[in-house]
Amino acid sequence: MYPSYYPKEVVDFFCSHHSREAIQSDIENKNVWILFVNDTIVGTGSRDENHINRVFVIPDFQGNGYGSFIMQQLENKIGEVYDEVLLDASLCAIQLYEKRGYSTVNYEKTAVENGSILVYIVMKKELSHITSAINYDGKCFSTKSNTSGGDVNSKTVFNYHQLGDILWADYQGGNISKGFLVGNVEKDGTLDFHYQHINTKKQIRIGKCHSMPQTLSNGKISLHEEWQWLDGNCDVGSSVIEEM
Repeated sequence: MYPSYYPKEVVDFFCSHHSREAIQSDIENKNVWILFVNDTIVGTGSRDENHINRVFVIPDFQGNGYGSFIMQQLENKIGEVYDEVLLDASLCAIQLYEKRGYSTVNYEKTAVENGSILVYIVMKKELSHITSAINYDGKCFSTKSNTSGGDVNSKTVFNYHQLGDILWADYQGGNISKGFLVGNVEKDGTLDFHYQHINTKKQIRIGKCHSMPQTLSNGKISLHEEWQWLDGNCDVGSSVIEEM
């Protein structure tokens, strides 16, 4: 990706910065993690103290959430000791990190060969409020299955948001005209929330749900839910939603 953003001299600098010797040093210092999927290496991430670097996913596996999964695991590891995480963002990665809650600290530049200038951005993310093994912020889910008596179906889409251990979402589609939920995220990623929606029959329904996460082989999340209506005959049921 770098040649689309930087001149050749800067790309050469990156290649030198990520040299075999530098990576070997990180391995010897136990700073490197590898993501395997079905015994295949699909990506890697490194850290030095509270500084994340070298997060890469093989091109054939990009777009499946593996990069976000690697970032989350590194943030969790750093969060065991530090209150914030730092990284140096290249121009092609700024938007990705902003979506993960990183903010710009400073703009830096380094002179490389032939008078070219490498410009990069120092970014940080506060970790003191992060308690969950999974960050649901920005994730979208669709319904895979639901017990008879539930309103949501395969056309219902959930848009999740998270701040610290507080979770909220809006959802609609299928039998749901408009719905909202709000609740808590536990340290193991489980969810407890209340939901309220209006369905296509113009009925306002209210309920509560306990949701258990499971990481799929592609790195995405499925949520196995046990719910109960708090109106009508207070039926109970179960459903599964999966990250889109």
